[in-house]
Amino acid sequence: MSYLISVLATKETFTNTVCVGRKSGKGIFLYEKGVKDRPLNPGAADILNRHKIEPKGPITDEDIQLRLVSRFVNEIGRAHV
Repeated sequence: MSYLISVLATKETFTNTVCVGRKSGKGIFLYEKGVKDRPLNPGAADILNRHKIEPKGPITDEDIQLRLVSRFVNEIGRAHV
């Protein structure tokens, strides 16, 4: 099942829980100095699940293609202004 995530609320929650990445030692991953293996932070999964939003309808491949193409068209329009 696909879903969207409320980006601003998620970012705020990560920041408030001091999950700011390498600086704090945790973010989406857990960081340890000198260790290259980065396991997923179970607390991050909880935050992402709390802020997920179910889509209003099914998202088809055509919807995704149109969204990507519209970004390119908008970028072309901005470049020629």
